[in-house]
Amino acid sequence: MMRRRSFLQLSAAAAAETLARPTLARTAGPATAALVIDGIGPATDAARLFALLETFLETDLWVTCAVRLPAPGTDAGPMQLRQLAALGPGVEIALDQPDLGRLSPYFQARAAFDARRRLAEIAGGPMELRSLVCDPVDAPRDPTGVRSAGVRNVLVRPEASAPTRSESWQNGVARFRGGERLTPRSAGIASDPAATTRLFYLGADSLAGLDDAALRGWARTLAERLRAEELAGRLSVMPVSDIQLRDDFDFARYVAIELDGPGEGPLGALANRLAERGIAATLRDDGLAPGYWLPEAEGPDAAQPVALGEIGCDAEGRLTLAGAAPGTPGLALRPGSADAGAGLDDCAVLTLPRIAIDRPLTRDEALLPPTSQSDVILAIGAEAIATRRAEDALIAAIAALAEDGITRFVSIPEMAAALIVTDPVDQRFRRTEAARLAAADPVKTYTPEEIAAYRDDAARAFAYIETFTDPTTGLCPATVDITAPDEALTYVTMWDVGSQINGLVAARRIGLIAPDPFETAIRKVLAQIAGRRSQDRLLPQGVIRTDRDRWGDSDFDGCDGGRLLASLDGLRRYDTLAPEVAALVDSWDLDKVVVDKVIYSVKETALVSTYQSHCAHYAGRAFGRWGIEVATPYQTMDGRTPADGEMALLEATAGIGPLGAEPLLLEALELGMSPESAYLADVLYRAQVEEFEATGDLIAVGETPIKERPWFIYLGLQLGREAREWAIDVVGGDPQYQSKAFLDKHMAVSSKAAYLWAAYRPGAYADALVAHVRDRARLDVGFASNVNRATGEAARNYTDLNTNGIILEAIAKILEDAGALSEPAE
Repeated sequence: MMRRRSFLQLSAAAAAETLARPTLARTAGPATAALVIDGIGPATDAARLFALLETFLETDLWVTCAVRLPAPGTDAGPMQLRQLAALGPGVEIALDQPDLGRLSPYFQARAAFDARRRLAEIAGGPMELRSLVCDPVDAPRDPTGVRSAGVRNVLVRPEASAPTRSESWQNGVARFRGGERLTPRSAGIASDPAATTRLFYLGADSLAGLDDAALRGWARTLAERLRAEELAGRLSVMPVSDIQLRDDFDFARYVAIELDGPGEGPLGALANRLAERGIAATLRDDGLAPGYWLPEAEGPDAAQPVALGEIGCDAEGRLTLAGAAPGTPGLALRPGSADAGAGLDDCAVLTLPRIAIDRPLTRDEALLPPTSQSDVILAIGAEAIATRRAEDALIAAIAALAEDGITRFVSIPEMAAALIVTDPVDQRFRRTEAARLAAADPVKTYTPEEIAAYRDDAARAFAYIETFTDPTTGLCPATVDITAPDEALTYVTMWDVGSQINGLVAARRIGLIAPDPFETAIRKVLAQIAGRRSQDRLLPQGVIRTDRDRWGDSDFDGCDGGRLLASLDGLRRYDTLAPEVAALVDSWDLDKVVVDKVIYSVKETALVSTYQSHCAHYAGRAFGRWGIEVATPYQTMDGRTPADGEMALLEATAGIGPLGAEPLLLEALELGMSPESAYLADVLYRAQVEEFEATGDLIAVGETPIKERPWFIYLGLQLGREAREWAIDVVGGDPQYQSKAFLDKHMAVSSKAAYLWAAYRPGAYADALVAHVRDRARLDVGFASNVNRATGEAARNYTDLNTNGIILEAIAKILEDAGALSEPAE
């Protein structure tokens, strides 16, 4: 049954190549062909399926069976995977992964690993898996991520017959699109002299309606037709996995060598003999379990692996290391038994088969089975080279592998680099994970001098509210040039109003305002946000005037509304204000702007979704405080492992836009940090610290006003394009304000972001941020909005409500943690 299977001489190029764009596979001579039976599942009529397969095998026709496995925790039904495998090498099992084309490389790797694991669970033991089948999608992702699980082929099932096209990538993955749809009533196979690859698909559900004799008769006719095409030299029929064993695809199996024992003895000499043949070997003499940490490479060369002890997952599904954390970003690699499933596991650890060579080889003994296509680590112990003859036999076996046409000897880091396809999101995940594994930051303690400085900062920020609040409306302008207060921006959004409310609450807690003036100030604000009815909806207005009584537009902003609701939720801690606040919120028709759990804004009477925004999660949690359930794009954790949930969150965040301190850290102060936002805060914090370590520039990104159009900008970490990229966004997305030149001109440390980090992540970096802002951004009244990165100067005399209100809010949290609040937390 090994006909047609031969290992052809391939290129010996290095394994860790940069992935190229897919190229159309070319071949000469007969077209390669495969017959695929797809749609096999628990409901498939097993008797008919096996009757079909037996007929094909009787005529020496090889078949690939695409199986859709039931989900974990569900009944596998009459799945007879072992019986399929028992039919011999003439039947290859592929697994159906319908959504594979939509997945990123990371989730392709995870899907392939889970598919292999589920296959083993149902079959009762490990089974070979080299091919996956998926549905066609628009703009499919390159399928390179599946390679880590040993999958080489991805078949895109055709909805209708179309010419077969193949693409291949340098890491050894091929994708086949198109193919010819057959049914048990189809006329047969037409010749196609121009074809280089032909795939024939037969749906398992099409077997119904034919009696056994008719089905076997049709199968025999089909097999005879394919045989005739072979005899005529037009086709060469094989399992899908064998199609790659052609000159077209540059097939390779990666093999790495590990030498377990002292490097100065016989194993060291063996390493030298291997090096003379251009074969790298990793020496380890630590006595630990065979785990590795593969540091992120700084340049084109792979970094040396760090030997680790046991690598595992804790009860929460998080990566654990037996020894000290390496301290650098990287990938954990856990070698397993020879039949262990390869791939990226639940904790984002790369698992690879490891074969121990712990005895001398017999003469002409092969190191690996001749039919094996699996990537593997060969772990050679001193016992395998106890004599010179044994060492020579081992060298001969290694040389035979090197000349078999498919084996590429690589180092362990090179193997990982070839199997794991990384992108900027994956890099950011692994950098954040490395920081998590490192030692925790020391607990911050505050000196009396620090507490006094923060109190002085709070008084300065509160001076903005005291100085510029309109005595009639009780509202504070959005921005002010303190040298020309008559030119203040006398329009505010509900976001601004939320900052004013929170600033007043913070001032009350710090002791900057007495109870009676505080309640008077709050009641004035509440009177101005009663809202306006439009289209049978009473809602707080999108924009109101600070110098006119109850004047504003009829729009509503869902994000700003969320900010307002969060601030009003904070007011409920005051018994004298709680009834008024509850009555105000109850009067609004908030349920009418939440459709299918998504918050909508009202723009000129039209409903506009806020879902694809960084404010959606914060606003959703604020709406939830008032009994309205909301879905958000950050909700990626449920039903996933921590690593998968975090990667999904990073991918979702990358699709939204730059990530800044607000509203991310506001959630911590006002609503308590959700796991999703806590993770993103770690991501942003780590990226800012990286930038500081790399350049010496302090970074604290967030929203900030500027003294030119477009007046307000949003600075943040842009995930998905580079491992660490800072970007700028503006309302409306005008491209002229999103250029690199505009970013470089306005990149700045946000004053309020500096204090938010001091409240949320106190420590040396936050202390440096606050000192930077104190030294440059303190004004006679309040704080300047930001400190420019290029000039190191603040926008002198230009300040705003959000900056000062949020600084007050952050300082209240800092003083609370220091035990120095005038009004204790309730």
